[in-house]
Amino acid sequence: MRLLRSGQQRGRTTAPGLDGRSAFSSGDLHDPAWMGFGVLRACHEYRVAVGGRAPPPARANMEILTFVLDGTLRDAHGDLHAPGVAWAGAGAGTELDGCLAAGDRTLHVLQAWIQPAHVNLPPVAARIAGTTTGDGWQLVAAPDGAGGALPVRQQAWAWRGRVADGAALVFEMRVDRRYWMQVVGGALQCGAERLQAGDALACYGEAGALCVQAGSAAGGDVLLFDLPG
Repeated sequence: MRLLRSGQQRGRTTAPGLDGRSAFSSGDLHDPAWMGFGVLRACHEYRVAVGGRAPPPARANMEILTFVLDGTLRDAHGDLHAPGVAWAGAGAGTELDGCLAAGDRTLHVLQAWIQPAHVNLPPVAARIAGTTTGDGWQLVAAPDGAGGALPVRQQAWAWRGRVADGAALVFEMRVDRRYWMQVVGGALQCGAERLQAGDALACYGEAGALCVQAGSAAGGDVLLFDLPG
C-alpha cells in the first residue's frame, strides 16, 4: 500500500518569525486519518527567521531528529550548520531547546519524532556535523549507530538521499516494515507519483524496490525513514 501525503494537506503553525508545517495531527490540526505513521509520531517542517525560534519539542519518551536543511541551528550544544543533523533522546524527560535561527539567514529544518523501543531511558544527545550532498543514500540514524550514524533507540533507520537529473535511487523494501519518504527539496518521481518539496509517500505491506528518480533538471532531496511494521 502506498499513500501520498501532499504538502498542501499539512497543518500550518505561524507565529512572528515562524512558519511551520506538520504532516500529522499537532497543535490546532486534528486529522484522525493522520495521527502518525507507526512509531513516527511527528514530522514538522519549520522555517525560522533570523533571531526567531521554533517551539521546543516533546520532553519525554521521544527520539527527536532535527535535519538542518538550510541556515544554522543554535542550541545548548552550539551551532549546527546545514546539512547537519541533531538527535535528542528525551528519555525520562529533559529540557530541550527550540530551534533557534543563528547567523544571517532563515533557518529551515525538518524535525522527526520517533517513539523509542523502551520508555524512561536516560536522556542523551548527539549530532553529526554534515550529511553528504553527493548522489546516493547516506545513513543518518540507526539502532546501533553503525557507520557513524546517530544511535536512535528504536528499530528505525533514517536515510538522506540526493537524486541528480537523469539518475535514480533504489531502496529495497520489506513487507514487514513501514517506510516514510519525505521530499525536502526539488522534485522527484516515484512510480506514477510526482512529488514536490513538502510531499511525502507512505509505504507499508510491500516488498521490492522503491525507485526514486529526479522529477526536474534540478534534481531532488529526500529523507527516508525505515520503521517497524
